[in-house]
Amino acid sequence: MLFRSDPPAVYTETVNDSLVFFITQLEVGLRLVGANEGGGFASEMFVSLNKDLNTTSVLLNQAGVTPNDSLGAFYDGWDVTFNDAASDDVHAAFLQSGILQGLWQPDGRVNPTDSSRPEMLGVFNGGSGNGVWRLAVGDLATGGQMRLDSWSLTITG
Repeated sequence: MLFRSDPPAVYTETVNDSLVFFITQLEVGLRLVGANEGGGFASEMFVSLNKDLNTTSVLLNQAGVTPNDSLGAFYDGWDVTFNDAASDDVHAAFLQSGILQGLWQPDGRVNPTDSSRPEMLGVFNGGSGNGVWRLAVGDLATGGQMRLDSWSLTITG
């Protein structure tokens, strides 16, 4: 799906048969790329995961934007897995161009210029795997256009 959305596009998955009654870890796979090769603009994107319209984790929030850099990252998207235990923060990833790949910590930032990361995937720990999971994807500016190719959710408990 192509989008330049305000409010964000929301993708919903209802889980009714999870055997996980106490979440200890979540992993989220995300493939979000420029609608045309080289046509994305990473720092314009906001992506979050929500469960039951209650708890929310921020996966991406204007990657690369800092108090000293209002433009942020220029690369063309992500083909990544988010896990709190990964070694590197996706917000600080540096890629000149192309699609960022690999295992990354989610952004977790409510404010993209803040160093505080209160909304990591660990916010879901202790809950059940059952519920309505929502992935929200929003383009916050008018630059490049992105396409969500796929996303996945792995629940461990």
